[in-house]
Amino acid sequence: MISRAMNNYKIELIEPSGDLTGFAALVLQTRIHKIMDKGIVNILVNMNQVNKIDGIGIATFEKVLMCGCGAAIRLFGVMARVRSFIVLSGNERVLRVIINETRTDAAISVFEKQLTERESVQGTRARRFPRVDVSFPAIFKYHPAHNGDISGR
Repeated sequence: MISRAMNNYKIELIEPSGDLTGFAALVLQTRIHKIMDKGIVNILVNMNQVNKIDGIGIATFEKVLMCGCGAAIRLFGVMARVRSFIVLSGNERVLRVIINETRTDAAISVFEKQLTERESVQGTRARRFPRVDVSFPAIFKYHPAHNGDISGR
């Protein structure tokens, strides 16, 4: 991953590869949350190496954008079939794609220009929502000694 700070905007560059489907999308979401925990909310995603995206991959970006922390995500280098799936899902207004840019430096400068035009995005705010432990409570786990009783006694 490459970081670049310019014009008081911290921009983090992420370069995933392969498919953004299922578990890979969740790994990307974890990576994005770690970046946001550092206070960086402007994320540029190089999609040159992404062959396929599904609903979970799109939902990953949507959750980050809807968390209320002023996040800005831009995609560039998107393949035609990935872009058509984004358009088909109706999320082309939420997931902004920098069109006609395949070089990283050019995409970063376009993103910086968009951020300076939209001053409501601050690059120094951290996520407001704490992480939630979603593990299954131990009292509800199946134990063979209980003979089917899951009350935890």
